[in-house]
Amino acid sequence: MIVETLLVVRDPQLERRPVIRREDDSQVGPLFFSFGNINLLCGACTFLLIKGARAVDAIFDAIVVCPNCGACNEAAQENGVAS
Repeated sequence: MIVETLLVVRDPQLERRPVIRREDDSQVGPLFFSFGNINLLCGACTFLLIKGARAVDAIFDAIVVCPNCGACNEAAQENGVAS
């Protein structure tokens, strides 16, 4: 498995972007699983957010809210700059 840490976003603009978050208060396990070989971790607390992504940009343009610490995460942009 390849492990990638997502970028924490200071101004996530949640009203303008797709948001992936857990609906309940559970802090156990990743938000979802797939069949790839990349694990995506929270950039603030390293909680496993997505297990088995096929690519780091599988969450392109989406914000992933960490159920462990509440940080808003995104995949790195091609130029290496997060919004």
